[in-house]
Amino acid sequence: MLYVEQSTFIQLTEVLHMRVRLIATSCALFCIMAAQSAMALTINYSYSAFSSIPTWGTMDINVVNDTTLSVLYTAASPLPAGTQATAFAFSFAGNLSNPTITNPTVADNDPDLTWKVFTKGTNTLPTITNRFDFNPVINEQYAFEMAATEGAANTITPPGIEAGKKDIFYLNFTGTNFSASGFDLASFVDLTAVRLQSFSTRDDAGNCVDSLFLAGKEEVPNTPVPEPGTLALAAAGLAGLILYRRKQKM
Repeated sequence: MLYVEQSTFIQLTEVLHMRVRLIATSCALFCIMAAQSAMALTINYSYSAFSSIPTWGTMDINVVNDTTLSVLYTAASPLPAGTQATAFAFSFAGNLSNPTITNPTVADNDPDLTWKVFTKGTNTLPTITNRFDFNPVINEQYAFEMAATEGAANTITPPGIEAGKKDIFYLNFTGTNFSASGFDLASFVDLTAVRLQSFSTRDDAGNCVDSLFLAGKEEVPNTPVPEPGTLALAAAGLAGLILYRRKQKM
């Protein structure tokens, strides 16, 4: 009888140890997946002077590779008739050279516009319209490091992205490593803005408005998506645990 009780106790102890190892391994795999996940960022553009328009559009910034970020802008719908997003401005953390722009031909482009680096020496960027929606208030002429405009590189004019449409372009940097473990895209992107033109409407106070230059009001990191190599590693670890458990039962 004593032998049976000791045997049962040993089996229970082994099961407990196995479960502890399972939990520890799962936690380790989760940490690896989080560290190796590609980061993404979604930025919304709103203006408190238009209570009937919760957002004018969203920008999704994603890491493409070590030196490239993709920028996908989706215009909200409905918007005042004629509204077009004709330019974007960016400010980045760190002493980096201004990026170049490439225009991929992908299915997400609707329409497929051509974006170029805006030459700030020829023209200045507009005043940020919704700067008082931020705390602290953004400077009237915020020092954006670079801007992208459709068509001519020294003007901010239509055509642009219309309501309900979207377009994508790439920002190519040098001397960066966006894929590095622990890289924080939300900290790297200081501030962004979008230029909206070609419409005529009235705000909540009855003022006539025909253009806006809106800074991104919210920056929300997306849920990281594990890379294929990380998923394979997790699957291998779980398979090993299952085999170990079967061996213990035998």
